[in-house]
Amino acid sequence: MRFLSADFLSSWAEVDRPKIEDAAGIICIKIDGCPDGKLVVSVVIIDGQVVSAELGSVKGRDLELKMTYELAASLYRGEVDPAVAYMKGEIKVDGEMALWLKLLPLWRERFVSKDFTLVPGEIIF
Repeated sequence: MRFLSADFLSSWAEVDRPKIEDAAGIICIKIDGCPDGKLVVSVVIIDGQVVSAELGSVKGRDLELKMTYELAASLYRGEVDPAVAYMKGEIKVDGEMALWLKLLPLWRERFVSKDFTLVPGEIIF
């Protein structure tokens, strides 16, 4: 399965994760430098749970993240601390900062503990 393909995103959205407090909103992740050029991933969170992830921009985004493909792949593999990447300016954040501040600690905790639930199967980057 190819990283960030429609199949990958669908499988990723179905992974059982801890609840993200009372987080809700649409997150658009703009990724530059992908094998096929730029792409946008939209993630919908309702009541603290990821309910969908798909290619393309969903209307009404609450939070926008911008990063390179290389960084996105490194974050997925748990090689990079998302808080460090943010502090270095490698992850650009725009929109509802309250939502970002709910996501970042959980994301960072998973990095520190190396507790990553990955999409099953071989991932092609």
